[in-house]
Amino acid sequence: MRGRGKLLAIAVLTAATVLSGCGGLSEIEELIVVSGAAIDYDGREYTVTAEIIDLQRGSQETAYKTFYLESKGESISQAVSRMSQTTGKELYWGHASVFIISRDVAQNSLVPVLEWFLHDTLAAFSSMVVLSNTENASDIYNYVSPTENSVSFALEKIMTNYSSREERGSAAVFEMIDKCGAQGVATLIPVISGVRSGDETVIAIDGLAVFASERLSGIYGPEDSEILRMFLGSHSENVMSVDTGKETVHFHCGKIKTDRKAFCEDGRLRIELKLEVELKIVDVDGNAGELDEAFMKRFSKGAEEYLVSEGRRVVGIDMEDFGSDVLGIGQLLERTKPKLWDEIKDGWRDIYKGGELDIEVRTAVGQSGEASKTLTIASE
Repeated sequence: MRGRGKLLAIAVLTAATVLSGCGGLSEIEELIVVSGAAIDYDGREYTVTAEIIDLQRGSQETAYKTFYLESKGESISQAVSRMSQTTGKELYWGHASVFIISRDVAQNSLVPVLEWFLHDTLAAFSSMVVLSNTENASDIYNYVSPTENSVSFALEKIMTNYSSREERGSAAVFEMIDKCGAQGVATLIPVISGVRSGDETVIAIDGLAVFASERLSGIYGPEDSEILRMFLGSHSENVMSVDTGKETVHFHCGKIKTDRKAFCEDGRLRIELKLEVELKIVDVDGNAGELDEAFMKRFSKGAEEYLVSEGRRVVGIDMEDFGSDVLGIGQLLERTKPKLWDEIKDGWRDIYKGGELDIEVRTAVGQSGEASKTLTIASE
């Protein structure tokens, strides 16, 4: 939703909330509309920094302005309550779209964050949670967006586009509540950082944070995150390169289909992962000559070997180090072999980390991003 459209929705829905509650005694001017918040933790106290939308101060050019309120407490609820007491006005959280958590919060536990959503009647379960790759989560508010005055609105746009390309790992609160504490499935949320753009630092996605149960177990960098997302069924817009021995082909991936199977006998796990992917050629370096069937075979073979190698490496990071089950293998076994799952679930993390991974990749090659001419090459 564009910024002005978002603001119109906020104004209409806030007015409806005000008029429908407390006998109509509250006024819109007595509400503080929160667009998002950053949550930090120092081991003793939480610091909540709320981004506030000021509809009164916006000019014709900007439509609105933002400012920030900060409060501390032993719990998130206490910090939010103190914020309201300080301002003397009620904070309205129903339109808060993105909550930014620090690494300290993630390493401690997601539970206090999710519990606040469960207990606060005005919090929206559709809100998204991201991890800040900065010292403090509130540092993200020092960055800028080329399209929005509100960092929260900008993050909402970025996240909506990012999540729409992924089958699993949505950062929506209601999905995180469902996954947190469950065995056999990981919680994945985007990592947010700042990148230089000219003289400014703009907000951008900088990888994926992986949670085993309620705590952070590891972080994938941007490049590895794109490989992981492919094996979760999401197409990648990142350009990759493969050396065929005669030329270097630069490509990205289009449609992707995945199939997962798992076998566990005597505590030994074997995972079979198949990937069918449409490859889009971006550019070719070297003396490729005509992009004929011989070229397609070279490229397809090289791309398959590359994707198998990268898949083993990236998924292997989770299997060997994180132990969070990013592929959802435990959840697959629970659904397809419930009796077996009941027998192994208590020791699942160790079984998963000691498992064997087999990957097969099949490709369909499209020239120059066009799917009009394709050639399917099966892995030998």
